[in-house]
Amino acid sequence: MDTPNMHLVARKLFGGHGGSKNHTCPAPDTNGPTIVPLFGSMSFKTFSTVVAGATSIVTILLALTLVLRHATHYTIPKEQRQIIRIGCFLPWVTIFAFLSVAFESKGLYIAPGIDIATALALSSFLLLLCNYVLSNPDGLQDLFGNDVYTAQSPAWLKRSWYMVLQFIPVSVILWIATAASLAAGTYCSNSNSIYFVHIWVTVIRGFCTGMAVMSIFRFHKIMHAKLAPHKIMMKFFAFKGVIVVMFIQAFLISILVSSKVIKPTSHLTYNNIQVGVPNLLLCCELPFFSAFILYAYRVTPYSKAKLGSPKYGAFAAIIQALNYTDILSAFFKGPMKLIKDQEGVKGRDGDGMMPLIAPPAYNNAQPIAYNRQSNGPHDYEYHGVGA
Repeated sequence: MDTPNMHLVARKLFGGHGGSKNHTCPAPDTNGPTIVPLFGSMSFKTFSTVVAGATSIVTILLALTLVLRHATHYTIPKEQRQIIRIGCFLPWVTIFAFLSVAFESKGLYIAPGIDIATALALSSFLLLLCNYVLSNPDGLQDLFGNDVYTAQSPAWLKRSWYMVLQFIPVSVILWIATAASLAAGTYCSNSNSIYFVHIWVTVIRGFCTGMAVMSIFRFHKIMHAKLAPHKIMMKFFAFKGVIVVMFIQAFLISILVSSKVIKPTSHLTYNNIQVGVPNLLLCCELPFFSAFILYAYRVTPYSKAKLGSPKYGAFAAIIQALNYTDILSAFFKGPMKLIKDQEGVKGRDGDGMMPLIAPPAYNNAQPIAYNRQSNGPHDYEYHGVGA
């Protein structure tokens, strides 16, 4: 198929409506004074790229500090694996924000990549919450009730997981749709008309993100008693607050530009205002969020002095954390198996579930369910004669 025909097909797929004047994307007002350097011979574009690059380096260094501290104190892998993943969220965001500043004309193509990082971080966070619940003596029963060792699982837990997991494929699809519609000329970022893809992508993204966030809040509400010691809301907003700030800034700038409160100047072009400024602000704010996340997910509870030697070396820990096949496999195996696998529960056929049997108590020995400081998910401590 030749290029012109491919272009026509793309327009049909992503909302093209021919040349009808009612369905024509309004051209942005890019008129403005002649651009002059901001400082000496440095334009605003160059200045913003330098600042965005410098602040991105600070963000990445702070995030790497979190990752390396947990990797070198990798004493509870099932929890710290998720923490390392969450710690990688901010570097992902700052890299995409920097690229949007450096390549303003391609900013709309680049920005949706942040949604994928958000989706993976939300899934990791929900799995971390499950692991916190599982660290309690009756954690499996708290999550699954009487259905721990059967194929059935609580409907609310399944719903919560699927509402969070759905955002992973949706974010990929929306990125593809955005890129394709931008190439076809049917995206129209400066219009909220239903004839253009922009409004549909915005609505779907907002709806799917909202479902994922509300599911996490619902999980927290149901399991509040078990999660209270872990300061979950602080941990959640340490990384999700970035997305809230980014959304508010983009929304306000969009309103100010459309109402002509903010207009191109002798230093700022239309692209500078629409793409460069919001992403520059985001890059400047991310170091503060990185410092916050370093505090919220501090390594103190996982100290080697308290829990003994790490289960893996630092490099192996990072490789394990960056392997997302466990979360992605939940689309095929189901999220409930993902949770049960965190406890090492295997079925009679290697797949179905079977109950765990505690080691017998000898004389006056009393089995005590494992805690987060034990060496494995089902270690038992014994006290008394014969212990």
